[in-house]
Amino acid sequence: MKAKLLSMALLCIGGPAMAAERAVEQANFEVSVKLAVYEFSSNKIDDEAIGLSEALSGEVSFPLGSYFGASVSGIYENDNGFGEFNDSEYDTEARTFAARANVFFRLPQIGRVSFGYERERTKYQTSYDNNYGGYYYLNDVTTTVTTTSYLGLVEGYIGPVTLALHDTRDREQTYSGDKVDYARAVAQWYVIPNVRLGAQIGFKDAKDTYVFDAEFQPSGFLGLNVSYVRSEQYDYEDNMLRLSVSFYFNSRVDLKTRDRSYR
Repeated sequence: MKAKLLSMALLCIGGPAMAAERAVEQANFEVSVKLAVYEFSSNKIDDEAIGLSEALSGEVSFPLGSYFGASVSGIYENDNGFGEFNDSEYDTEARTFAARANVFFRLPQIGRVSFGYERERTKYQTSYDNNYGGYYYLNDVTTTVTTTSYLGLVEGYIGPVTLALHDTRDREQTYSGDKVDYARAVAQWYVIPNVRLGAQIGFKDAKDTYVFDAEFQPSGFLGLNVSYVRSEQYDYEDNMLRLSVSFYFNSRVDLKTRDRSYR
């Protein structure tokens, strides 16, 4: 009888800890709506633009045994920009559809290693109002670009701090088929379990790119994220302010637990 009582006590004490060691605690789903405003300009050529972007995305995460997990996501984004280039005005609309799949190994108390694949298709439609010697000509150009990306991530958990390295290798399937390698280092700090502050710095083909963000989860089913992105590349200066609202299903947990045991 004593042995049975002792076994039950150990199970009650150890059970939650053992469950928390799963790479993904349980299958869950989230939907996000994003709104961004941006502007970019060049100091070397006469080119500047402002724009507005809206996006809708969804992601499903699920366990693959105790130490492996996976996620599948999709996104639709609509981008509208207006700018001036060499005394000519232009309007651009870009519509993007993308799908991504990730497989990862994770120990929730230590960190995660992840590999992923993404396929993206963007259709650009641009109208130019060209000025030649006082005469104006209207040109409409439509272009479709398909991009394949391979994603890598290594992250570690140190108390309330998460440190990570991301690497994304893109290959454009249209035009020249150029390859680019975007890498970034990320640091995040959970001020409290439902508030996270983060900073990112890019290198390789993402050098001189900086991101600062804050995420707040006021309830178990709602998350708010605000981020600022600044980039100085190819003689251009880009600035973006982005707001994201996320809705969580089948997972009423704090933000820190969500990031380390559900996403």
